[in-house]
Amino acid sequence: MRRKVDEHTRLLQGRFPTKIANHDQFVSFIYNNGVYPYVPETPPIDAKTKLITIGSCFSAHVATALDDFGLDVTNYEMSERIFTTFALKEFIAGVKEGNVSSELIDDVEENRENIARIRQLLTEGATVIFTLGLSFCWFNLETDQLVHTVLPKTKEETDEKGGQGFIRSRLKQFEMRQTSIEDNAENILQVIETIKELNPENKIIFTISPIPLQFCKADQPLLTSDFISKSVLRMAVSEIEKVAPDNVFYFPSFEIVRWASPHMPAVFWGSENTDGDPRHVDSQLIKLVVKTFVSLYTSVESG
Repeated sequence: MRRKVDEHTRLLQGRFPTKIANHDQFVSFIYNNGVYPYVPETPPIDAKTKLITIGSCFSAHVATALDDFGLDVTNYEMSERIFTTFALKEFIAGVKEGNVSSELIDDVEENRENIARIRQLLTEGATVIFTLGLSFCWFNLETDQLVHTVLPKTKEETDEKGGQGFIRSRLKQFEMRQTSIEDNAENILQVIETIKELNPENKIIFTISPIPLQFCKADQPLLTSDFISKSVLRMAVSEIEKVAPDNVFYFPSFEIVRWASPHMPAVFWGSENTDGDPRHVDSQLIKLVVKTFVSLYTSVESG
């Protein structure tokens, strides 16, 4: 999943730039210090590749941007409420068996029909991009069992069950816990194994969503919880890197958006190009991330 680099290259990558004053310097910064070691020697995607993207809202934005480059993309949007590696493992197993739990299907119109298409594509051979979201999970305080969600899928459903009073009563029955690096790495390896069982030629690209936690019910404050949650996912991916499965790749979209973009003299969160939500990434940055991906991980002209 990661290239070995010579000492000279490693020294270049190890030095933080003294100036990032424009777009070109930013692109050079993210390439040399973030992306280069992960670039596949042979691009895993060409113009004929069938692409599947699975994740929450950031994944949907990536799917739209990839579609704009003329790639054939099928997206499955899994709500941020449930998108953990535990849910992903169960979802992919359900795709393989043709029996995905309704708990993992949000009220996105095309989701149900896309499940059948995803299974067909993975059977025939495809490249799937997983954008990992959370490593915090809900646990039932009475049974100590992990559950994917404790909250209704929609506001309408919440209102029907009693509104905020219902939510408060539910939250007293469950708690959020940080899951381990080991468990998340094991889940990811199981996902890879299931994908390969459908077709050994399938290719997999992992990314991590840069979108922060919206809500947290844990001992740590929100910002710390978000940092730990993403860090556990990134370390779990690092464990996969040690195994280096064939045709499994990593693209550091998380590092670009969360660690590199603050050093660019621009506003990339909650900007006028978004809905103003400070958790949402500016569309121009998403386009830059996707353009970088297309230029390095595909043989498609990125423009």
